[in-house]
Amino acid sequence: MKILLTDDSKIMRKILRHTLSKIGFQDLECFEAGDGVEALMVLEQNNYKFDLMILDMNMDGMNGIDTLKQLRSNPKSAELPVLVCSSVNDRVQVVESINSGASDYIVKPFLRDELKEKIDGIIK
Repeated sequence: MKILLTDDSKIMRKILRHTLSKIGFQDLECFEAGDGVEALMVLEQNNYKFDLMILDMNMDGMNGIDTLKQLRSNPKSAELPVLVCSSVNDRVQVVESINSGASDYIVKPFLRDELKEKIDGIIK
């Protein structure tokens, strides 16, 4: 499985990578980006061949909502599954994320089983 972890926190990206390996994603190929602009570049450099993007909402530079809108406006990334992973547990932001093209939303901190359940629900 090829995943793009997009979060401005290097520590959070490390936690996600570790958690993914612990919940059974052993053949995992992880790429990382610190904001939306970097994520879009990584996607393009890899011909948009990813199985999943895990995306933070609150980042300097291009935030999660703007990143989602860019992804969905490009035919090459319009169908890419995106799990928003944010510390904001606000109904307005959740709805805005889903309306902007997120596949699902998980709040930090999360439980391993919760992350696995969300990913399994997105990747069929």
